[in-house]
Amino acid sequence: MPTFITFMKKFLQHFDNQELKTDLSTKIISPCTPSKQSGNANSQDAFMDCLRTQMLITTLEKLPKFSGKSKQNVSNWLQEIQQTMNLFKLIDTEKLLYISLCLEDYAQYWFYDNKHLMLTWAILTQKLLKIFFKECIK
Repeated sequence: MPTFITFMKKFLQHFDNQELKTDLSTKIISPCTPSKQSGNANSQDAFMDCLRTQMLITTLEKLPKFSGKSKQNVSNWLQEIQQTMNLFKLIDTEKLLYISLCLEDYAQYWFYDNKHLMLTWAILTQKLLKIFFKECIK
């Protein structure tokens, strides 16, 4: 019967991500050695959180990036991003944290310059549409 550690090793081999191998394997596999029942539950919860985060980041990195160029439709792009974030059941603060992975060039610079104004996801989406929707019409 496979153990949790065996599963982790196979998982890490399968996804072949150096950051995942070095960071998560040492942080997650070590604490999962059998001790107390509640300790194992906490370790498994931590593992599931890390796995969810890694899957989310991988998924977001594969989505089309928004650069703010006139050829891109910000409305369509935003709909796709929101759909993915809703699939992962992200709350507003998580959405605001991860959105930078989906931006590049001018749009990313704009986001970082105005990040302090983006207190909620709704504010961010309104500002994105207000600023970049005009650009895609030109």
